Amino acid sequence: MSVPKSSRHHAGFTLIELLVVIAIIAILAAILFPVFAQAREKARQTACLSNLKQIGNALTMYVQDYDESLPRAFSGGTIASPGRDWATDLIPYIKAGDVSDAAQVASTDPNLYKSRPDLFTANKPFYQCPSKAESRDTRGFRRGYAYNNWLTLATGSIALSDISTPTEHLAFGEVFGEVDRLAPFNWPTDARFRPEARHNLGLNVAYCDGHAKWVKGTDTRMQWPAGMASGTSYPVGTYFWPQAAP
Repeated sequence: MSVPKSSRHHAGFTLIELLVVIAIIAILAAILFPVFAQAREKARQTACLSNLKQIGNALTMYVQDYDESLPRAFSGGTIASPGRDWATDLIPYIKAGDVSDAAQVASTDPNLYKSRPDLFTANKPFYQCPSKAESRDTRGFRRGYAYNNWLTLATGSIALSDISTPTEHLAFGEVFGEVDRLAPFNWPTDARFRPEARHNLGLNVAYCDGHAKWVKGTDTRMQWPAGMASGTSYPVGTYFWPQAAP
């Protein structure tokens, strides 16, 4: 015996049930998305730290080969005297690196490559922090890390033996601009040269003995000492100045 159409039961969701499901999904998304973002940033922080460990290891090998002399921050900058910096000096000691690789991107600006091959060298992946913003340089170059400004004096690079405690003095760190050198956070001269706390309010750094770690951006040893003028003074008592005050 057939059942009349009017008495058949049609299963389905009511509008209220659909709204409840949507609300639950929205709540779960609000809870989980920040967790996923934190996990992704943590992975980037780890990759960044790995880069600085490579750079720190390259520094120790360079120092051994050059009678304990630390690499230069920058020299040259003309076609007759092409620019070199620490990135160029250390790249032979990084397994994945080769100075000749820079020529592959020279076609973007061959004239600049002749005078500043260091810019192309610093554009390599292991010299980049994955959390850094797009290049802030008008020429389009991207650089994730920079060298401690006070490891290169006016007379040239200093020796590792000149550093009082290599395990406590910074050699490299994450930098705000696309520059080769790094200075304390509130160094008033030029913001491009300041460290940038890109990872959970902190940044990865490498020390003169080659080891690397994460430090808080608010760490007092990352700050310019209160009352000390820039340009004529030095950040004694920070991670930056490696010797006794001059």
